[in-house]
Amino acid sequence: MLRKAGSLTLVTRVLTLLVGVAVADGIPSHHASHEGLSPAGERENAKWPDETPASGLTRGMALPLDAYLVSFPEMVAVGQARNMVASECVSRFGLSWSPVVEPGEYPPFSYNATNMVRRYGLADLEHASENGYRLPPEYLDESPVESVDPDVDEILSGADDSGAASNSFNELDIPEGGCLQEAVNEVGELDDYLAEELSAQSYVEAEQMPAVQEATRDWSSCMADRGFSVATVSEAADLGASLRSGSKATEEEIALAVSEVECKQSSELVDAWFAEEWRIQESLIAEHEEALQGARSRTEQTLDWVVRRVKSSS
Repeated sequence: MLRKAGSLTLVTRVLTLLVGVAVADGIPSHHASHEGLSPAGERENAKWPDETPASGLTRGMALPLDAYLVSFPEMVAVGQARNMVASECVSRFGLSWSPVVEPGEYPPFSYNATNMVRRYGLADLEHASENGYRLPPEYLDESPVESVDPDVDEILSGADDSGAASNSFNELDIPEGGCLQEAVNEVGELDDYLAEELSAQSYVEAEQMPAVQEATRDWSSCMADRGFSVATVSEAADLGASLRSGSKATEEEIALAVSEVECKQSSELVDAWFAEEWRIQESLIAEHEEALQGARSRTEQTLDWVVRRVKSSS
């Protein structure tokens, strides 16, 4: 099950209006210009995550609860809108502000909280052979620390240097919580708290299912044949972390990572885990459908507001 077509259309409208990112079927094109998100010539290698993994054992996989989770493009759109409102709020005080780092400029590795690309541990042989247990280099850049004028910072945060609430500036009332909180209040929230909770629950429950336990034993046996004594995927991740040294993956780390993926392929562990989790999530959705729909509706209302707001200011 993928995100509903109506939601994709809305995200497409939001991103096209707000940040000028070329999209196809609601997904930002990785070949599109990111003008409006970052200065020309900077962060040119930043790659927005695919809606579903483009390669590896989880290629094309999406779980039922993904329809209720907030996506990265949605976070970018709402983040941009909040920045726009906060900037306008600051301008009421005769000052100006724009963020050093725009939403979307330093994208995450995963599209949403499911983190399908590594939900069941390493699953992409090419990535494992190149990076071991590390993220690809383009996701390791740290965003710069923003330096804000003290007066602007006070207006944005609604607090002075000591952290005490600041109620006014130049005889003008500062919104409660500052301009940043005003932006959150005006734009609205993205609500996927319940969906995230249920997604974590389904992961744990699926891991305990007999089919997954059997596949895990087969995987562990395969790993042992290659010289690695690990009973679970999490143990392999811990071992991989202990092998990290320096800025690049070591031969031993890569050997472990490659073995983990190849043994998953032979044991069909990922397929078994995904199948069990799909079944569990469908049951959880049926049990919590009203609450999930309500949360998604609140997110859709926020995105609708963004579209209207951007249209009115363009």
